[in-house]
Amino acid sequence: MRDIKYKSTSCGPAGSFQPGDVRCNVPDNEALALVNGGYAADVTPRATLSVPVREQAVVAPVEHSVGAGQPQAARTRRGR
Repeated sequence: MRDIKYKSTSCGPAGSFQPGDVRCNVPDNEALALVNGGYAADVTPRATLSVPVREQAVVAPVEHSVGAGQPQAARTRRGR
């Protein structure tokens, strides 16, 4: 269970909340969805947390091997 502070208006089965309202004992899955979506801030005291707010994986760079003795071609980014 987490405590959250709303950044935007929210309305649902749990009630209606305005920006700045604090809601206590929100289920972890609902609180994490609101925090990760930017709709609320986690204000739970850090001593009571058992699950981090957002987990980020650290990925090591992958080295691609090209034939022996051949220089690696420059890669261009596609997309945005």
